[in-house]
Amino acid sequence: MDWNNDGLHDLLVGDADGYVYVYLNTNDNSTPVLDSGSQIQAGGIDINVGMRATPIVDDWNEDGRKDLLIGNFDGNIIVYLNEGTDSAPVFNSAYLLEAGGVVFDIGTRAAPRIFDWNGDGLKDILIGEVYGYVYYLENVGTNSAPVFNSAEKLLLANSDPLQYIDGSAPRSRLFITDWNNDGANDILVGGNDGRVMLFLAVTPVDIDIKPGSESNSVNLKSKGIITVAILTTEDFDATTINPLSVLFGPYEAMEAHEKGHIEDVDKDGDLDLVLHFKTQDTGIGCGDIEAGLTGETFDGQAIEGFDLINTIGCQ
Repeated sequence: MDWNNDGLHDLLVGDADGYVYVYLNTNDNSTPVLDSGSQIQAGGIDINVGMRATPIVDDWNEDGRKDLLIGNFDGNIIVYLNEGTDSAPVFNSAYLLEAGGVVFDIGTRAAPRIFDWNGDGLKDILIGEVYGYVYYLENVGTNSAPVFNSAEKLLLANSDPLQYIDGSAPRSRLFITDWNNDGANDILVGGNDGRVMLFLAVTPVDIDIKPGSESNSVNLKSKGIITVAILTTEDFDATTINPLSVLFGPYEAMEAHEKGHIEDVDKDGDLDLVLHFKTQDTGIGCGDIEAGLTGETFDGQAIEGFDLINTIGCQ
C-alpha cells in the first residue's frame, strides 16, 4: 500500500483500541525503513472504531482517491471516503456498511478484504471473523456504488464451510493470491495461534462411480476393482487430467493400472476419463454414502469430485 503516492510501500495498521496508524517508508521498496507512524484522523480527530480495528485501503467510490474501510470488534465495517487527494487523503465523516438494507454485522471481529471473488468485474468483500469462518459479500451494484444483499460462508468443494480451526475463537484473517500459479484464486488464512492455513482453489468435476450402475454398490469384501469415470462437461475437459495424480477414497488410492483410458462413458459425444481403483486400497467403510477423488490437470489445476455410493458386504 502506497499511502502518499511516492512509489514506496507503506504500512497501514489497526490496533486493539480501535485506532488506525500509517507508517511511511523513508527508504526504498527492497529495504523499507518506516517512520515512527502517525494516527489517521477524520474531521481532525483520531479515527477510532471502538476496538480491534482492521483497516484496508480501496478507491471505494471510484473517484480516483484512496478510501478506508475498517472492520471492528462489533462485527461492522466502517467506510471513510477520501475528501482530499489520492496522495494526501483527508477524511471527515464515515458510515456503516449495509447489506440487505440494514447495517452489516458479522458478529464480532470483522476483518474485511476487497476482491472480485466471482470474476464479474465488481469488487466484492471477503470477511474473516472470530470463529475462523470466511464470509462472502457479493457486490450486486456497481464499482462506484457497491450494493450487497447478504453474507454467505465460503464453502469447500465438499460443501463444508471454510474455517480456520483453532479452539473456539481463532479470529480468521485472510489474504487472496494464486499460491500455486495455476490461474485460480487461493486463500491464506491466519489465526490467533500464529499459524497460517492454505486453502487451494479446486475445480469441481462430475464423476460417476461404477458407470452404468444406478445403485453404485461397493462390496467391501471384494478384492476387485472400482471403476470411476470423470466426465467431460461444457465447462471442463476430463481428458486434461493427469491420471497418475488422481487419488480416490479416504485412503487416497492410486490408479490400479497406473494409467487411465479415454471413453465416452455417458454417450454425450464428449470423451471422458475412466480410472480403476482397488477396492481394498480406497478406505471406503461400512455406511459411507459418498466417495470422492482429487487430482490435477496436466497444467497443475486442482480438481475434486464426489458421487453417492451404497456399501454392501459389511457383515
